[in-house]
Amino acid sequence: MGGGRYRLKRRRIIRFSGCNIGLGAFGRRGCGWCDSKKRKTPHAIKPNPDYLKIVTPTNENLRFVNPVEPSFIAEWARRLYSPDTHAISLTGGEPLFQPEFLASTAESLKNEGFKLYLETNGSMPAHAARISHLLDYCCCDIKDESAGAAENWRKLVELELETIKILSDAGVAVFAKVVVTSNTKLENVEWYSRELSRINCPICIQPVTPKNGYLPPSFQQLCIFTEAAARYLGSENVSLSVQTHKFLGIL
Repeated sequence: MGGGRYRLKRRRIIRFSGCNIGLGAFGRRGCGWCDSKKRKTPHAIKPNPDYLKIVTPTNENLRFVNPVEPSFIAEWARRLYSPDTHAISLTGGEPLFQPEFLASTAESLKNEGFKLYLETNGSMPAHAARISHLLDYCCCDIKDESAGAAENWRKLVELELETIKILSDAGVAVFAKVVVTSNTKLENVEWYSRELSRINCPICIQPVTPKNGYLPPSFQQLCIFTEAAARYLGSENVSLSVQTHKFLGIL
């Protein structure tokens, strides 16, 4: 058996409250497996929380009354910096749901010299275009039909593909993430992959973590999905991801 070497790259996470999809922008109340469905993280959907929470590396929980200034966010990012920090992750909720505050925060963080990593549902391409020049990396969702996130599901996917193209054209290192379930259709994976090949964008396939009655695909299904994606994108542009933090009990 051979040994392997792994590189740990840590991202500092800034989690924005509020999600347009969760609030019904596409006729549904978010993805079926969203934590907020069980009221574990209601702030993921509901905007304007009363306070901001900062969790330190020593697991200290600090609370500050909202609203706060973008400079306050940048200051704490600087305080919590460590040599293994790869980038600052802007996640949610949906960061692009707060375009003004997001843009100001991103500018403050860039002024501190941080690289920025946006995690987005991709449904607001115009907002993405506004901050594209500030981003280094982006993980953009493509919502699978089985997620139940939209009445007009194909329209949502088209918006996500538009966001990916905007960011890719701006020089952002962007990849698409697709959460797949036992009910994901092969024809849909083929569609995503075919469209992404035209943008030269990699795809990351992530089995759903069992929740709210949703089950991950079988191993055979996963192999079929990755093989189908690779036919359009090439093997070097297809990856498989799991929610490692769930197994480790982190967050």
